[in-house]
Amino acid sequence: MIHRSKMYLLTTYILLAIMTIVLLLFTYWQFAPYKTVTINSVKLEETTVTQGENLAVDLNYDRYTNLTSRVHREFLNGIIFTTPTSDGPGKPGHYDRRLEVEIPLTIPPGEYILKTYAVFQVNPIRQITVTWETEKFTVLSSHPDLQLDKEEGL
Repeated sequence: MIHRSKMYLLTTYILLAIMTIVLLLFTYWQFAPYKTVTINSVKLEETTVTQGENLAVDLNYDRYTNLTSRVHREFLNGIIFTTPTSDGPGKPGHYDRRLEVEIPLTIPPGEYILKTYAVFQVNPIRQITVTWETEKFTVLSSHPDLQLDKEEGL
């Protein structure tokens, strides 16, 4: 029969072993290098677009994971105009895609950069965010009579 003190000692060793394994697992999850997506090039087909139209973005990238990403886009020009988040499923491989991004009707006319974030949940405690942005483009009003004339002001 095992004495009570030996039972406590055995329980202590088992608990220490489990805590060490969990600590090593969390350390691995936090610092392991995960390769998700590499963006090779981002090009705009046209640099002028009207509110409500689609902005054609040619995107060349390599994807290394089956994980679904959460894709979030922002139009930047001193203000941040956000769009709804969507899912970005995909399979590993090399892709040369043309994305059609709708320009909201409510976005003010002006010069913008489209910044896109793809967030991958690679394990229970870590997310990896891949970011890319376009060159500058101009958004024109869908109502030409409401275009702001730089000479006249408001």
